[in-house]
Amino acid sequence: MSHCGSAAGPPGARRSGVVKTTCPWWRSCAGPPPRPGTDGIRTVAQLAASDPDHLPVTIGQPSRVRLQAQAALQVRERQTRTPHYELLAPEPGRGLLRLPPPSEGTSTWTSKATPTPKVVRAASTWPASGPKRVLHEILAHSSDKERVLTTDLLADLTDRLDDDPAMHVYHYAPYERSALERLTQRHGVAESEFDRLLRASAGRPLRRRPPRFADQQG
Repeated sequence: MSHCGSAAGPPGARRSGVVKTTCPWWRSCAGPPPRPGTDGIRTVAQLAASDPDHLPVTIGQPSRVRLQAQAALQVRERQTRTPHYELLAPEPGRGLLRLPPPSEGTSTWTSKATPTPKVVRAASTWPASGPKRVLHEILAHSSDKERVLTTDLLADLTDRLDDDPAMHVYHYAPYERSALERLTQRHGVAESEFDRLLRASAGRPLRRRPPRFADQQG
């Protein structure tokens, strides 16, 4: 039986007739003495009540401010038992302001492959907004159907590009772009449609900083 984080004794301490083997780092879990320059801060509550200017200077000023503000929110949640948050002031080029202007044809799509033989790949697309916001799901249960899936998916996206040249395709990460490129090469279909999306810089991965589908043009 393991016991971690106890300050009551070293490994093998006996409590209530049961010997508990503690983690070798139990002394660290028990809480080391405050280090010089921390003003004795050892708890979140103390951090919340602190002055960011008095936190260790080895941490940058913006980070100190964020740490103190986050601690204050956590303490407030514990005291009120209700979620608390702070709205940050918008900063050009950061957060959602990095996204392009809204466009009626802008869509979101995702692709998922499964290891089971019943479903080879599933792809979903839907307009991000507007009255036509309907999920369009395509399933492939075989290699032949995966070929059709690739053709239909890229036809759907390029049709939207024809209707709205300012549209973008949001996807989770660069993985989807690479997976779609592999599908066009594997089946030898819709390569020109895929190239159109690349040239239009239509894709927008949301997980990483690169803002373009192709990501070659920066």
